[in-house]
Amino acid sequence: MGNQMGDNFVTLDLCAVKEEKISKLMDSLLDRINYLAIAEEKSLDNLKDIMNIMSAAQNQALATAKMEMDRRLEGMNEFRKQLSEQVDTFVDKGYYEIQHKFVIDRLDRQRTRVDELQLWRSALEGKSSWTNFIAVVALAVSVLFGILHFVSGIAAVGHP
Repeated sequence: MGNQMGDNFVTLDLCAVKEEKISKLMDSLLDRINYLAIAEEKSLDNLKDIMNIMSAAQNQALATAKMEMDRRLEGMNEFRKQLSEQVDTFVDKGYYEIQHKFVIDRLDRQRTRVDELQLWRSALEGKSSWTNFIAVVALAVSVLFGILHFVSGIAAVGHP
């Protein structure tokens, strides 16, 4: 029986050692789990911080893009307004064609009239040159007759 008691004591002793080792392992495992939980919590906090930073950056980028889009749209609206104002100053094609035809017809009549006036002027210049020629010939004849009359008057005075 003594052996059994010794065996039980050894068994109890082994159980106590195993229990102590298990307890230490469990404590170590719990510490490790706590460490991982804290690390995971920190990781989640870091992830939340990163997500918040990314969200803020996206919001800022969106606000900047919206401002740029608004600026561009404002420029486009201004350009559209200028085009609309400019369109009001354009002449309708049908109206232009009617007025253009009227002007071309009037120019053609004016050209015809100018051509007629140039012909008339040429005729006048031709008549004028003949009139000048006749006047010069008449003057020359008159001067010639005047000289002849003067000469014949001197000759008549000199011969009684």
